[in-house]
Amino acid sequence: MRPKIGPLNTKVRIERKMSSTDSDYGTGSEQWIPLAETWVNKTDVMPSRDESISDKVIEVSSQRSRMRFRWRTDITGSDRIVVLRSPETIYQIIGGPAEIGERRQYMEIMCEAVTTDGS
Repeated sequence: MRPKIGPLNTKVRIERKMSSTDSDYGTGSEQWIPLAETWVNKTDVMPSRDESISDKVIEVSSQRSRMRFRWRTDITGSDRIVVLRSPETIYQIIGGPAEIGERRQYMEIMCEAVTTDGS
């Protein structure tokens, strides 16, 4: 029996952090490079709480989402997902990838978008 993952309703870009060293100065730098673009079934998770610093200097708001998509072998927990809507939203992977279905048909990851503007 084939599991249902729902409609692939959101286009995303999978990115991986790469480190490099400047050959002239020896300084290091990091940048996110695109691995692939694909469609996912994105489902937002109801927030459990919002966090803030007591004196309201910094407010942190997070949005968790579950993303399911066809099985891939190139995703790790240290990658990130960019939702390609306007404006683009960056999600850090906080759980998974987990196998869905028999014989690696689909996978699921839990992601979290974090902003510091309280929105």
